[in-house]
Amino acid sequence: MSVYPTAKEARTEMDTTNTTTDRSSTETAAARAATDKARTEMAAAEAEMDRTASGTAGAAETTFERPSDERPEAGREARERWQMHRAGILNFWFYEEEEFELEQGRLVLRGTNGAGKSVTMQSLIPLVLDGDKHPNRLDPFGSRDRKIEYYLLGDKEEHSDRTGYLWLEFHHPVKGIYKTIGIGLRARRGASQVGFWGFVLEDGRRIGRDFWLYDRVLLEEGQGKYPLDRKGLTEAIGAGGQVVQEQRGYRDLVNRALFGYHDREAYVDLLNLLIQLRSPKLSKDVKPTAIYDILVRALPPLHEEELRPLSEVMEDMDQLADRLEELKLHRVELERLSRSYEQYNRHLLYRSGERLLQAHGERQEAQRELSRLSGELRAAAEGREQIAAAQTANQEQTVAADSELELLGRSEAMEKQHELEQTEQALRETETYAEQAQQRLTAALRGCESAELAADKARKLQAELLEMQRDGLEELDGLAAELELADHGVYTRYWSPEPPEDTAFVQAWRRDVGAHRAALAGAAELAEREREAGRLVAEFDRQLGELRAERDEAELAMRTAAEAAETALYAWKERLLVWREGLAELRLREAQLQALQAASGALGYEQQRLEAVREPVRQAAEQGRERRLRARLELEQRVREREAEREALQAERDAWARSREPE
Repeated sequence: MSVYPTAKEARTEMDTTNTTTDRSSTETAAARAATDKARTEMAAAEAEMDRTASGTAGAAETTFERPSDERPEAGREARERWQMHRAGILNFWFYEEEEFELEQGRLVLRGTNGAGKSVTMQSLIPLVLDGDKHPNRLDPFGSRDRKIEYYLLGDKEEHSDRTGYLWLEFHHPVKGIYKTIGIGLRARRGASQVGFWGFVLEDGRRIGRDFWLYDRVLLEEGQGKYPLDRKGLTEAIGAGGQVVQEQRGYRDLVNRALFGYHDREAYVDLLNLLIQLRSPKLSKDVKPTAIYDILVRALPPLHEEELRPLSEVMEDMDQLADRLEELKLHRVELERLSRSYEQYNRHLLYRSGERLLQAHGERQEAQRELSRLSGELRAAAEGREQIAAAQTANQEQTVAADSELELLGRSEAMEKQHELEQTEQALRETETYAEQAQQRLTAALRGCESAELAADKARKLQAELLEMQRDGLEELDGLAAELELADHGVYTRYWSPEPPEDTAFVQAWRRDVGAHRAALAGAAELAEREREAGRLVAEFDRQLGELRAERDEAELAMRTAAEAAETALYAWKERLLVWREGLAELRLREAQLQALQAASGALGYEQQRLEAVREPVRQAAEQGRERRLRARLELEQRVREREAEREALQAERDAWARSREPE
């Protein structure tokens, strides 16, 4: 930027010119040259003002577009990444205030054993990178003997309440901007916990240059260096950074500000690798297993393209699960069909049982018919025997009659003739009766044969019915056991060992079976309702799973968008700092820069308007225009004064020339 002479300097030059005794033409030429130079500078200033104003307006309109992701990656060159530039310690261990300069991110600490090299290093890395104050993280040898309180208060009663700071300053060689991270610690003797807060300074201010961690007012008053507490640090940083109170929040803040790992576990792995590499005895225990463990712990996290085969396998598993669910539904339907078929078989069995009972009744009827026919057969046999006896008696009477007839024929022919006729008549009647008896006997014999055939048929039918009964009872026993019919054995014992004569129990049996059938129907209905409810639950679970998957996708998209927005916001703030450092004419005061950063930090889903971001730049541009306008007016005034001075000198020269002419 050009440096213009001030009005005081111009007045001094004019006074000097007016009091000069040497009125030579050289002075006149110098005045003319000064006037021409002033005009040239004024024209250049006007052009620069117009260019800067238009450039500022363009910057206000175009600079604040959302930048692309400029996070450092492992493959970039060293100059395209953040480098540690300075490190500082305030009121920690034996240091009251110490600053370390690093060269391209490198620092060498030299000293004898016990000089404090390891303690100094472990006080900065990785403590300042994540704020983890556990004793094993503080000691490079992994010991838990010394807590963080020791490094603030010491072993003796030297300090009872002490506040200290540890900080690291990073520089981006390409962008030319600075960021500072640090932690504040406050320990009080007798207190159970150490106060902690972490901060990130992102507006380009540098500790010890234009930002201090102690109260400068008290220092200027001669009261010493008193470190700022958390509240004072928050007020001092303002919109130029952030202050957090939780260790995890500070770790994530450092990760976002400098490293840009999307997965916090990857950043934790990096810190663990740094812990392994800082070991003072690393070269002593270099073994393949130790190197293997270090390399394994340093492996980067898996990315989406690496996890895609696994996600495809998971999708296949989901499809298999869906197929399994479909098969389960098919199984339920098949079980339902099986139950219907089983009910049909039970119905057939019931019909078979009814036929069995009907056959049993027919068997009993046949037995009664057989008994009746057996009685008739016995009666016919007795009649046959009576007829045979009568025939024998008739034959004997016939023989006696023949003998008597012969006797009568010899002595009393006439009387005997009459008796003979009577006897013949009786014989004819007897023969007729015998013939009738023979017919009845023949009919009775035929009835006996029919009865025997019917009895044989009835016995065969009874055997078949008994076999069917045994088979039916066995099947009924199995069904009763399956259907849990408790009173089945009470009724089936009537058939052991022979079928029952009295069937009065059948009615009670049918009543119990009907009641059990009704109970089974109710249970089947409940089971069907339960299966339907299960299908509804499965469907609801499936829909719930889909909704959860959609919710997870939405949450992932929201987190991804939030991370992208946060990354863009960090890159935006860095570009603001780079833009501010590159300004030549536009003067952006500290308050305006903080207002600009505060407005930038407020951008998000709820606030996406850029008016609040543009406003500080517009104000600075207006102030720049006013300054240039004042400078232009001052230059014009100086030009007029130089013109008047030149005219006065010219008149004085002319007068001097006339006075030197001879009269």
